[in-house]
Amino acid sequence: MKLKRPFLSTALWTALGRLGGLMIPFCIAMIFGATPETDAFFFAYSVIFALLNVFGHVFESALVPHLARRKAEPEEVNRLAGDILRTCLPLAAGISLAIAAGLGPGLQVWGGLEAHGAHLTGRLFLEMTPGFLLAILVAHHHSFFCVYKQFWFAALSPLIRACVMLAAVFLFHKPFGIHALSLGFSAGEILRWMAAYGLMRRLTPARLLFPGPGSTAHAGFFLREAGFQILALFAVNLAPLADQWFAAPLGGGSLSLLNYADRLLQIPYLLFINGLLQVFLSFWSDDYHVSAPEDFARRIRRDARVVLLAAFVLGGILWLLRTPLIELIFTRSGLALAQRDLLAGIFGWLALALIPGMIRLFYARVLFVVNRSRFYALQAWAEFLCKVALNYFLCLRYGIMGIAMATLINYGFASVWLHVALDGFLRSHSRQVPS
Repeated sequence: MKLKRPFLSTALWTALGRLGGLMIPFCIAMIFGATPETDAFFFAYSVIFALLNVFGHVFESALVPHLARRKAEPEEVNRLAGDILRTCLPLAAGISLAIAAGLGPGLQVWGGLEAHGAHLTGRLFLEMTPGFLLAILVAHHHSFFCVYKQFWFAALSPLIRACVMLAAVFLFHKPFGIHALSLGFSAGEILRWMAAYGLMRRLTPARLLFPGPGSTAHAGFFLREAGFQILALFAVNLAPLADQWFAAPLGGGSLSLLNYADRLLQIPYLLFINGLLQVFLSFWSDDYHVSAPEDFARRIRRDARVVLLAAFVLGGILWLLRTPLIELIFTRSGLALAQRDLLAGIFGWLALALIPGMIRLFYARVLFVVNRSRFYALQAWAEFLCKVALNYFLCLRYGIMGIAMATLINYGFASVWLHVALDGFLRSHSRQVPS
């Protein structure tokens, strides 16, 4: 009997799971406003999540097909996942400790940050490091949930961390200040890991296993096969860090304002990715192997027109409503009137960037389906380097607004380039004679 694929329910669980995280910046704005302290937190938080996105992808996406092939033998599943964990966890610990040691001095020497802000950023990152390592364990457990078709917890679990962080900031912001957020992050990951571990043992035959040294060949084979995906993810996650790096020395809460605008745009991005792209991706994966090449190409072009129309409508509406929307959400926050005006301008540019941004995400998913991981890795690094150059030149002229402008220009070039490249791939695929 063929199992029903829970696209809608998983998207709803994911939206609920991310809702708390989307609320965190607005609560920070309400309690702290936009200050050098919030700038320090957002920078450290962005570095943590850049690392977590890379290591989390290893377990929650790249590893899942390899585990699924061994599903009939639970011991093999446990051994392979444990082998990858034994490789990744020490690597992540070493990277995070090196960053914790060098982040403060690096921001002060090369980032142009004053001593207090640079030191505070490094300290906040160090306070969140235990939570980051626990989050890798959670991602390891999530891979089992995906293999054994228990999707709901992996989608919902970020809500646990977010609720603890929100409780910490409301209850302890007076005695601990901005540190309430970093301590709440690690406390939230402790609870999330406890829940994930308990449910993993109850709902799946999986177990937490650290194999001996003789099994390292499993990890080596997997990491070589997934290498281009991981390489591309490093570039994708370095791009937001480049924005933080250029915003940090601008001072006056500029980095916080950029994060407030960006988090507000994450809501439509989240709905687009989980409500539309994931469904497209599943059907494309099947169609690519069973449909005639010209039928597959025709379907991709039809879906691209739907996404393009949706992107223009959504981005246009958000741009038109940028000022009343910012006033509605941030009037009761700790932001001054001048900061809200600047925030509306940043949000307006990012709303326009949403249009090519959604198209860019659409084409990236198609590249995964047609097995162009190497091309996508090269494209991701080229896009990152272009973003750095645009940030440098536009920040000199427009300050924090220049970063939002650079995002629009970079996404625009990337979406056009991906459209041309993918059209070439589809035409080439259509000319092939199915075997």
